[in-house]
Amino acid sequence: MPEQVFLDQLERDGFCSTTDIENDYSKSFTVQNDRLDLLSNDDLKGKIREISQNFAISSESIYSIYYGLIMGNVILEGPPGTGKTTLAKVISEQLFNVRLVESTANIEWTVYDLVGRKTLEIVEGKEQIVPENGHITKSIIECCHQISRHEENRLEPQAEWLLIDEINRCKIDRAFGEFFTVLGSTSNQSISLSHQYKGNQKLYIPKKFRIIGTMNSVDKSYVNSFSQAFARRFHFVAIDIPKTEEMLARERSITLDLAIKEVLDLTSINKQILDKKIAEVGVSSALDKIDSIIHLLRFGDGNNSPAILSVGTAQIIDIKKAFLLKLVLDSDTEILPTIVWAISTKLLAQLDSTIISEEAQLAFINAIPNELKGIKDDVQRIWGFYEGTEI
Repeated sequence: MPEQVFLDQLERDGFCSTTDIENDYSKSFTVQNDRLDLLSNDDLKGKIREISQNFAISSESIYSIYYGLIMGNVILEGPPGTGKTTLAKVISEQLFNVRLVESTANIEWTVYDLVGRKTLEIVEGKEQIVPENGHITKSIIECCHQISRHEENRLEPQAEWLLIDEINRCKIDRAFGEFFTVLGSTSNQSISLSHQYKGNQKLYIPKKFRIIGTMNSVDKSYVNSFSQAFARRFHFVAIDIPKTEEMLARERSITLDLAIKEVLDLTSINKQILDKKIAEVGVSSALDKIDSIIHLLRFGDGNNSPAILSVGTAQIIDIKKAFLLKLVLDSDTEILPTIVWAISTKLLAQLDSTIISEEAQLAFINAIPNELKGIKDDVQRIWGFYEGTEI
């Protein structure tokens, strides 16, 4: 079909171009009722299997996110470093063909930051009061644009969604304003924009639009709890550390591969030389020791030492990267001190805010292998056990 005939047909069907919506927000109603295009069952299974292998996360968790996003908005909750933000982007792109735009919440957010405000600008040398859209409003408008682009070219993403990192760091009810009510509605949704010019004061929210939030479940400082009314507007999915033997083995492989990739990106080291170094008995054993300390922190030793810290996958990558980097750049470095240095600099500071009993602290210290005495010493210092303390 010739391009002009195709566009004429779209216009007869009620299609509205991105320019039309930009000039008149009320025309966003023309894309409001478009529904998400979904993958075939076979394609979905294959892509979820691939994501599961790359993230060391269960297929069940990915399916939960997938169906949650079909139903509406989703919050991914879990310890830091478990890949929530990256996972959100990958699922949006690979399972929905959607572009994800990221914002990070903070305690200062108000409805002006998310919906919009009037602001003073200098235009052609004169002061003028002009409208400024907030994060959600911008994202909805761009979602409308993207739906129109997708109608013109099916190779384009079908929508744009908003990712709000650390969503519970803002005061939710205050920041979301009128959009709070819209989130709970299943009818035709629109939002009033009192800060906008007269012709742009009504914006229709596409059925394709979604918000994905991420939430740190460990650090409870400077965070705000959700009201029940707000919580029911989201589908919550827990993104936890790997726990089964299969997932832990997959994580060990993934973290080493990514650490190697990052070391190669940072240096001019040849990959074959690095691979040869890693294959050495002492280095291979050292990487096992790093994994054993992570396991001890996460799950305890099965006897007296309890679980201490939910260490995220990203933190393990950082530790292995630090270890390998120092090992290959400093020919005089020794393996055991390098393990201690990598774990101490990239992880142990988090123990300072870990609240457990003194008995549990002592049990953990005793469970650290004696050959890693440097880690024992650093943990004792962080928890305030000084020379003369009975360990």
